[in-house]
Amino acid sequence: MPESNILLFNICLYLCGTGLFSIKFGRLNLATIGIFFYLMSSVFAFLYFKSDYFRMSISNVGKVTLEPLIWLFVFNVLLCAVLRKFEFPGTWLISNYNAKLIKKIHVFAIVVSFLIVIINIVPAINNITNPNLKDLRDATYLTGSLVKVSFVFSLLKRIFGGLSILLIVIPFFNVFVLKRINKLDLLSIIIFFGLILCAIGAYISRGVILLYSIDILLLLICLRRFFEAKFFLKIIIWSFPLILGMALLFSAITSQRFDSHSSNGANLRYAGESQLNFAIMMYDKTNGMSLGYRSLPLFRRIIGLDYMGSHGSDKYKNLRFLDRIHPYPNYIFYSVGGTYYLDFGKLMPILFLLIINLILSKRKVNRGQAHFNFYNLILAVYIGRYVIAGQFYCQYANESGNFMFMYLFMLYIILKKSRCINYSPNIKKYGSNYKIMPKIKVRI
Repeated sequence: MPESNILLFNICLYLCGTGLFSIKFGRLNLATIGIFFYLMSSVFAFLYFKSDYFRMSISNVGKVTLEPLIWLFVFNVLLCAVLRKFEFPGTWLISNYNAKLIKKIHVFAIVVSFLIVIINIVPAINNITNPNLKDLRDATYLTGSLVKVSFVFSLLKRIFGGLSILLIVIPFFNVFVLKRINKLDLLSIIIFFGLILCAIGAYISRGVILLYSIDILLLLICLRRFFEAKFFLKIIIWSFPLILGMALLFSAITSQRFDSHSSNGANLRYAGESQLNFAIMMYDKTNGMSLGYRSLPLFRRIIGLDYMGSHGSDKYKNLRFLDRIHPYPNYIFYSVGGTYYLDFGKLMPILFLLIINLILSKRKVNRGQAHFNFYNLILAVYIGRYVIAGQFYCQYANESGNFMFMYLFMLYIILKKSRCINYSPNIKKYGSNYKIMPKIKVRI
């Protein structure tokens, strides 16, 4: 079968998957949103393959075959299906929520993130305003982050960096569900955008803007039943300067890193290369398994094995381990499926996702239940970003991401003991009245 036809067939697979998810779970279900992103990735893969830019790229080293794309499709469908159980009814009966504890965690996340922003903001802005962004970006492929900080703050970021998601989840919950706006939430959102700016400056990356935008998109979908037109309009108006600033920054980085012709080709490459790279350079091109070298560095470090990051921020030295297993470039996109394929081979990733989906199939969905599960909101954004960003690479494949796995488990153990709270939102913007209800059995 001609390569173009194979890629068209690949689009048809994702189109059918998106249609089935939409019928079975609903158009705004997170699983449907996730598979839709992979559908768009398959379309961009075809467009990228047909472009002149592909002929000049490192991806053009072999032929596209059907088997790897079918494996990747099965993996992606099972991965997106994990999101199907996340539903949030428009009720003020809230389970798995402890207001005092959440506030303490929120304050801690704000303090840690504020310190990270303070240390990184000046060198990040200097990098962004540098007229030679192309050379700076090329340097990050070998040296990692361009912003160098002390060991103490590097350790702080590795341990608590994953908490940054809470900077946007908790304020959105307070604003849309509890109908209250306070200075702490405003400060949290400002620091959240400060972290975006620091990440852009550290890696000269426009993708950072897209990744953080996924968090906001997921929250808006999860909390859509709580929107009030006038209230939501105010949020949009207040957020417009930040949104406009991020859009201008995205455009500025693009124009400075590329000329007008290569800019379009580079954007097409970023959007569509992962599936092509996996099919051409990953599937059946590996010598063994890396067993979590990149995706589980913290756990490999604990048991004394080599891990991604053992050589500091020097990517060249860190990737030598993977280069022995996979003799193609390991610093480009292969999608989250590619990472798990490299880590655990063909069978184990599919088997793992099948088991997860089988367990989830035994649990009831929140739709129609009388409570809003606060813990599930955090989990939905965390896993949702992992799934959607997975069309490019494996998100949270670092020590801070591994730490976040443990924090989520600890938070679940603590919050599952919380009583159900019935909030009666005040019409005014300053807060909510609530009373503790008898404890009810809640499914996660």
